[in-house]
Formats: sequence, structure tokens, C-alpha cells
Amino acid sequence: MITHRMAAARLVDLVLVVLKGRIVEFGTREEVIQRHGVYACLWNLQAEWYAD
Repeated sequence: MITHRMAAARLVDLVLVVLKGRIVEFGTREEVIQRHGVYACLWNLQAEWYAD
């Protein structure tokens, strides 16, 4: 699945973050959030829409 919506990314087992054509992060959703990188930044921008 390719998506820009973080809610959709909650459905996958492994997240790969591609930036400028290169994989810059990968792991489970929890792992990439804990790294405070690109994925975490995007998640935080959209998090208010996806609160549990």
C-alpha cells in the first residue's frame, strides 16, 4: 500500500518511508514513531484526526 494518510498506515505490518526516492525509515509503526523521524513528524501533523 502506498499512502500519505497516516490512518491507512495503521493497517500494515511494516512501514517504509520513502523520501526523494530513497527508503529513509522502516519498521513497525511503533518503531518508526519512536525514532522521531519523518514518519513521526507526519503522524504528529495528522494525529488529531486519528485519535483512538
